[in-house]
Amino acid sequence: MTYPTIRPELTLDFANSRQLDPRITFSRSSSATYLNPDTGLITTASDHEARFEEGGLLIEESRTNIVSNSTDLSALPNETLNLNSFSSSTDSPIDGMLSWRVRPQSVNSNQIGKALVINRATRFPTGLDRTYSVFVKNNGGTKVGLDYGNSTASNSRYFEFATEQFKFFQNDSVTTDDIGFEKYSNGWYRIFLINTVIADSGLFAVGGNYFHPNTEGDVDVLVCAPQAEDGLFPTSCIPTAGSTVTRSADTAQVGGDNFSSWYNQSEGTIYAKFAGQTYATGSDTRILSFADRNATRAGARPGILFGSSTGADQQMWRVRGSPTTSFSIATAPVVSTALAYATSDLAMVFDGGTVESSTNPPSTGLNRLNIFPANAPISRLSYYSRRLSNAELQTITL
Repeated sequence: MTYPTIRPELTLDFANSRQLDPRITFSRSSSATYLNPDTGLITTASDHEARFEEGGLLIEESRTNIVSNSTDLSALPNETLNLNSFSSSTDSPIDGMLSWRVRPQSVNSNQIGKALVINRATRFPTGLDRTYSVFVKNNGGTKVGLDYGNSTASNSRYFEFATEQFKFFQNDSVTTDDIGFEKYSNGWYRIFLINTVIADSGLFAVGGNYFHPNTEGDVDVLVCAPQAEDGLFPTSCIPTAGSTVTRSADTAQVGGDNFSSWYNQSEGTIYAKFAGQTYATGSDTRILSFADRNATRAGARPGILFGSSTGADQQMWRVRGSPTTSFSIATAPVVSTALAYATSDLAMVFDGGTVESSTNPPSTGLNRLNIFPANAPISRLSYYSRRLSNAELQTITL
């Protein structure tokens, strides 16, 4: 392996330092939550306070939780249908928030119920590209069902704790489409469903299953912090207490002398590492930009941009020169990536793979670094004031 022979001019080691470099201007006009790496609990950060998880700096878009009361599930404007147990517990993944035990009755008829109904059909606006999520912990059963506005008897699904898989209630076959989970400490999971179907009536329920009888005996869970938000992936927990709540977007920028003191217009190398597989918040959207403006669209000129291509999960580097150069991949396995530039010399690599190159010119006249929202924390961002060799690019992105 070939390591760089120079040190980077800029090193933002968010994962290890857990603090903002003083050259970064950061803002968020609301409180927000994050997974505290010291306690293992979801914790609240104040307005304009940067959030650092184990993987690094968390930068998120604005989202609204349209569940009106996620902190006290007994106050939901709905019903707990056919539950033997519905009681609060201090066992919770969220600092200062209760969870609630959901255990359906043992009924044998195929009836509506057997679940905690977080929202009935008419109380959410019709939604497309909406993500439904809830924190759950097994309390003696084997599974937990999660239903949303377009669920039917044929597609209703459950999460099986032992295998950490989602399956169809109808035939117990495994499913991975538009569904997933995040694992937390002390046996907690956050499970989620993504609705990409227009005819979403707004139903949201967790527990037993609405459509299939004789499943409720397998369900005994603790439930916490349900969330319904418009978007194609879950974001950090947004607590509500009587009305919907909007979390403001995070913004982070390096500009002025704090940028020009280290950025080389004629040649250089940009390196970025993320906490996991990352993608942007929508198609043609930036995650990072070295630019002369704050536009989030990848099509804006000029700039060296890392973000999404035609889909939110399709990533690319784009150098907005004359002509424009794009380096793309089809899917989103990227954890680390680098782009190098010099006169008529561009190169890019993802995760230590094959170097792609171009003889097109780089962008010039750049005066700021923007870090935009993504679905995973950014762990590290480095800048070298020369164009690293292809071998060095592969080494630093392994």
